[in-house]
Amino acid sequence: MMKFKLWKAVACLAVLVAGAGRGEAVDYKLSDLLAGGSFQSGDKLFSNFHNFTNPGDNKLQPENIYLTPISQANRNLTDPANWPLPPGQPACGGPICPTEYGFRVSGPFDVGRNQHQSYGLDFSVTAIGTCKIYAAEQELTAHATNGTADLDSNITSGPLTLAVLGTEVHNPGGNDTISREYFTSSATGNPICVTTAHMSMGWTLHAQDVFGAEATISHFDTYFAQSVPEPSTYALLVLGSAGVGLMVRRKRS
Repeated sequence: MMKFKLWKAVACLAVLVAGAGRGEAVDYKLSDLLAGGSFQSGDKLFSNFHNFTNPGDNKLQPENIYLTPISQANRNLTDPANWPLPPGQPACGGPICPTEYGFRVSGPFDVGRNQHQSYGLDFSVTAIGTCKIYAAEQELTAHATNGTADLDSNITSGPLTLAVLGTEVHNPGGNDTISREYFTSSATGNPICVTTAHMSMGWTLHAQDVFGAEATISHFDTYFAQSVPEPSTYALLVLGSAGVGLMVRRKRS
């Protein structure tokens, strides 16, 4: 009996480990996400995929576009070009979280001579752990000969615009470009840290009317940088919640 239980436990553990390995490499079809799907990448939840557009030549349909959860080390800790941070960052005031989570969009997307493609997609990202979002980064891997490949994103939270990112690959040749922006309130101009943000993303490809012209996007990545709110921030949240509770209690009495 003991041997059977031990075998059973080992088998269950093997299944869990295998499942975890597959989970790290899961690809999500955009068509499923547009139907109400969502996925988690680390401690970030990506949801509310909508407003997909794809006019142009040889365009890809949502069922042929894939999103894959990815992560990287926070560049503010590893890349000298991103350190020191701008004044006021991270806006949360606490220590920087060592890992940035996001996703990769894969096609492939490509156009030939005198062709054009344009895509648009909106989605939401929510922090479900202790790390709050203070910056975003996008990385475009593309190639162009007598053509262009562009990736642009606008990030908002409620009525506020937080950041605008733009990366591009123009003729000649291939390139791997990165755009990183820190969140700043469009109302106050001050650094800001949020739990939920909304992103409007667009990518375009265009090839000139020249023999041999082409533009291709192999894939592009989107990451969100995070930090932990300092204790005083948590204290303000607790006090605010307590104040609301007292107001409700007074109204009832």
